[in-house]
Amino acid sequence: MNLNNFTWQDFLLAAMILSSIWYVAIGLFFYRKEILNFISGKNDDVLDPLPHHWDDHVDLLDDDLVGTKAEAEGVEVLEAEDFSFSKTRNGEEDEDTLEVIADFQKEIKDTFNLLAAEDGSKEDFFSLFELVRSRYRHTLISESVPILNELIKDHAPFYLSDEELNNLWI
Repeated sequence: MNLNNFTWQDFLLAAMILSSIWYVAIGLFFYRKEILNFISGKNDDVLDPLPHHWDDHVDLLDDDLVGTKAEAEGVEVLEAEDFSFSKTRNGEEDEDTLEVIADFQKEIKDTFNLLAAEDGSKEDFFSLFELVRSRYRHTLISESVPILNELIKDHAPFYLSDEELNNLWI
C-alpha cells in the first residue's frame, strides 16, 4: 500500500472517525450509567453519604472541654464602639479628627504644589494658607500643630522661621 495516495483530508477524516469511535466506546464502557441518566433525564448527582461505623455512637462534646484561653497580662477585650484612635476634646469623642488632619495635610501639600507651579512667593503662601486654615479652624487641635509645622517646613520651597510658623496659627 502506497501512502502517497492518501491526502491530508483523508488522514484527518480517518483520525476524527477513529477518535469518535474510541471516545464512544470509552464512554459506554466507563460512563454507561451517567450517559443513560443523561439521556433519560434523571439526576443522580446527589449521592448518599457513605455509612460509618461510628454514626450511632457519637457523643456530643462540651464547648469548653479544656477551658477558655487566658488572656496575656494587661490585655483587655473591648467592644468596637469602645475603641477609637481619635483625640478627645472637651470630654467628647471627635471621630473625624484624624481624617480632617489628613485632609488638612493634603491641602497644605496641594498649596505648595500650586506655589511651585505658579512660582509663588512667601506672601502668596501666607494668603493661600489663611484660606486653607479658615476651612479647618474648628477642628484644629493644639497637639497637631507641631506635626503640621514639620510638614510645612519639609515642603516649603522657601525658608520659614519659627516665628513665622507660629504666626500662621494665630
